[in-house]
Amino acid sequence: MGKWRSSEPDLVEKAKAALARVGLADRVGETVANLSGGELRMLEVARQLIRDPKILLLDEPTAGVDPSLQGKLSKILVDLHKEGRTLIVVEHNLHFLFSIADKVIVLQQGQLLSSGTPQEIQTDPKVIAAYLGDEHAA
Repeated sequence: MGKWRSSEPDLVEKAKAALARVGLADRVGETVANLSGGELRMLEVARQLIRDPKILLLDEPTAGVDPSLQGKLSKILVDLHKEGRTLIVVEHNLHFLFSIADKVIVLQQGQLLSSGTPQEIQTDPKVIAAYLGDEHAA
């Protein structure tokens, strides 16, 4: 158990609660090889929730996730933020990112290009030029 400092029954209950939280309660007992790419992403979130973190760092959470599970993941992350958790998300899926973020930082080649609300980022000429080309920037 190492640093967990919980009894095995307590850990099992925490794991079951975390799986239920991400919609995988019915998959308890299955091997991870039976999970889809999206379900694996949900499992990654559940694994972190067991430790009750104040900050979650997510790297490309929608990679390999079908659109229906992206919506479910979005709701889970928004709910976690409403509970007071900080989410740091690295994501190229802008539609998903804008649905969960209250602040967005855009980097280009490791340099700060822009930061602001999703609405500000969507209308920022520098961001538009970087993503769509200079001819689309106002």
